[in-house]
Amino acid sequence: MKRRTFLGSCGTIGTVGIAGCAALFSSPLPDKLEDISPEDQLSRPTLGDGEVVVETYEDIGCPPCHEFNSEIFPKIQEQYIDTGCISYQHVDFIVMANERSLDLACAARSVQDATQNADDSTGAFFEYKCDLMEKENWSTDTIASVAEDHGVDSNVVRLDIEEKTYYPQLRADWDRASEADVERTPTVIVEDTEIDDPLEFDEIKAKIEEQL
Repeated sequence: MKRRTFLGSCGTIGTVGIAGCAALFSSPLPDKLEDISPEDQLSRPTLGDGEVVVETYEDIGCPPCHEFNSEIFPKIQEQYIDTGCISYQHVDFIVMANERSLDLACAARSVQDATQNADDSTGAFFEYKCDLMEKENWSTDTIASVAEDHGVDSNVVRLDIEEKTYYPQLRADWDRASEADVERTPTVIVEDTEIDDPLEFDEIKAKIEEQL
């Protein structure tokens, strides 16, 4: 599997204002996932192929996740992904930070599935995720239309949201987060060590540097 580099970063933060680290979101298993059997339907979205593994647990509807992607991710990308130092991996941890959190995650996986290929199992996942975070509203029309910017038929995304196509994947990721004792979004784990404050780049940097 070829792990790609995402050339770009999330820009301005849309939808809601950002609070500090104290506002990191946590939640029990969403009701809509309770009766869903977990299944890894898709590969874990990944950027870079370095030996050091950095996992990020996010809810696309989570305001602090927006701050992380706007302020912290570009620095990680420039210093450690683009330079081949780390493998940067996304794990969905739906804490219902927004009423559309499940739909957003399902849509992002729909785009991943539609744009992946034999050499790139991530597809346009990260680009689409960042584009969603910049939107001021998350109506189904908006979620679906953004997919078209990445070459995906909006009707495919609409159908996957309606049929909850990727709920088994979201449940599998939620269980994975629970097993790792993840309790909030965003959570950043560097080689099995959780970062105390994921909104502090220097802390993430120090932990990565320890592993290089």
